[in-house]
This record gives sequence, structure tokens and C-alpha cells, in this order.
Amino acid sequence: MPQSEREAYLKQELATHELHVIRNHAVSLPYNYWLSDEGKIFTNKEHTVELELAEEERGGYYRIGIPKTLRLAKENPQQLVFFYSPIGPASFDDPPHPDYQKPYADGQLNVIYSDGDSIKNINIPLSQQGEQLWLKEVFGEEYLSYINKGGNEREKIIRFITTPKLSALTIDDFLNKNWHDPEMVVFHSNIFDKEKFFSINDIMGELRNSLLGKLKTKINVELIAQQAIKNGGSYVRPEDITEAYFTLMGSVMHQEGVDRLILHGGCGGSVVKSSDLFNYSNSVEKLMEVPNFSTTYRRQIQGSSVEDYKNDPNLCHCGQPHEPHFHCPGKNRTCHYPIIVGEGTKKCPACGLEAVCR
Repeated sequence: MPQSEREAYLKQELATHELHVIRNHAVSLPYNYWLSDEGKIFTNKEHTVELELAEEERGGYYRIGIPKTLRLAKENPQQLVFFYSPIGPASFDDPPHPDYQKPYADGQLNVIYSDGDSIKNINIPLSQQGEQLWLKEVFGEEYLSYINKGGNEREKIIRFITTPKLSALTIDDFLNKNWHDPEMVVFHSNIFDKEKFFSINDIMGELRNSLLGKLKTKINVELIAQQAIKNGGSYVRPEDITEAYFTLMGSVMHQEGVDRLILHGGCGGSVVKSSDLFNYSNSVEKLMEVPNFSTTYRRQIQGSSVEDYKNDPNLCHCGQPHEPHFHCPGKNRTCHYPIIVGEGTKKCPACGLEAVCR
């Protein structure tokens, strides 16, 4: 793979990380997909990088629904296909698969269409209200009647992720549609410790900017990518990828005047401090396997919150620090290192023990 192409892929992944994991924009960058004659899904035109869809994620049903969705788009150029990944458990196993124990707190509305060359997908996250109310307008009552026709939560999720909806709308129709309540809040997030709310109008604005290439990073991710790929070769050293992501996050911290970032994904939802080393150790080819239809992408964009731990008897609200946290007992209960909810682990970085309230 040419160096320029590897730089482009890494640049896109860094841009996605800044815009959607760090800054938590409501609409993803457009991702392109290609279908082979055998029905395989690729993330590059040369058909060398196949889309990752894990069998362990929701029983592997995405392996049925996503190929069906992309075939539908390919067979109906310019017409929108809607695919929804709902809020709820990420694993259907009992007990849940270790990699999918945490439920998906946000739904993901995928807006897909073929331009005759590639199949484009833009991802829109939805909170509970967006899932309950806006989907009625997007999918229609007949479709949702089928989804809700009976059964438990698992069966409804399966129907959602195996049943794409072909629409008569084009992307322009969708952008210019007269929504019943355009100011309805359909997604909310936490950015730099501040709650941010997105209405349908906000979503449409970000969607236009994404399609027009106006959804821009504030950090020069192109320069960071060039630095990481400078040595050439088909495999980029793990330390180069680590440095690229750390440089990106450090630059955002400096620009925003903060000493930590609350990531809306990345390792399942975490807090990164300026003193931390955020460890990414993938080749560019591996990074190419994280487009917005992939299992990894769905896991990355899910944040963590106090709700994930609200029934944990060890959760502490002592005020030191202010955020809900756990305390490490250390050896002979002398460590007391606070681990803030959202760091993605309850293991103490100071001594390695499990954090419990003192």
C-alpha cells in the first residue's frame, strides 16, 4: 500500500477520534464501503481490507443485517437505506461475553446510500428520546410495528439489526425534510465536562457539514499522521501509533486549557489525563478495520457514566475528588488512590489492586 494511502487512512482515524471520541460530534464522517461479487464487504476500493463484524457482538446478527443493508443500497443507487443499532445489551450470552459486558447506552442510526461507485454510510448516535420518538418519523409506523410486534428485548434488537429499511428519499430529501418537531433533542453528550444537547436541526446541520467536508478537526491531524508514517513500510511501529494518538489528545488538552479528557468511547469510555500514556498499538491496516459499520466502532463510541455503577456498593461520594469514584485499599488499606468513574477500570494505577470504597 502506498505511503500516501496509509497516511490518508491514519489521518481519517485521527480525525474521527478527535471529532467523535474527544469532541463528541453527533454525526460521523462519511465512510465508504465496497461489496465484492461474493458478498464480502471491504473498506477500500482495492478489496484488501474486509469489514470486521464480531460473532460475539449480539449473537453475530450484524453479520446478517449489515451485508443485507449494503446490498440493498447497491441495488438502489441514490435511495437512502436506514439501519438502526438500538440501545441495549451488546452480548446475548449468559453470562455476557467478557468483551461485551457493557450495554450500548446510545443507539446508532446509519444513513446509507450508493453513489454508483462506493456505498456511503454516516452514523448518527441517538439517546433514549431520539430512539423512542424520532425513529417513528425516520422509519415509519409500519416498520416499527413490525419491530415491536412482540417478544423480549433481545428479539426486538435482532429484528432491528437484521431488517434495514429502504426509503424513497434521497440524501437531499432527508436533509430538507420537514420534521414534526425539528427542535426535539435526540442526542446529548458530555464534552469537556459540559453537557451538550443536539436537536434534529443540529443533526441535519452536522450531516450537511459532514457530507460537504466541512466537519473539520481543530488539530492538524494530517501532520500527525505524516509523522507517524514517516518510516514507510506496510507496518507502522506501535510506538508511532501511540505517539500519534497521544500527540492528538495532548494538543486538544492544550488548546482547550484542560488537563484531562472525557472520551465518549475509546476503550469503552474513559478519562485520559495529561500525565497518562494512551496506548494504541495497531498497524494502519488494523486501524482501517474501524470504519463506522464495524464492531469496534460501535464499542468505541459508547461512553460510561455513573449509571453504569449506580448499584455498586463501593461507589464513593466523599467529595475528594468531587466526581463519583472508588478508593483503592492498597496494602493494609493505606493507598486510598481515587479512581474516577469513567476511567474504564476499577484497578488502581498506583498499586494494581481492585478499587473499593474506604
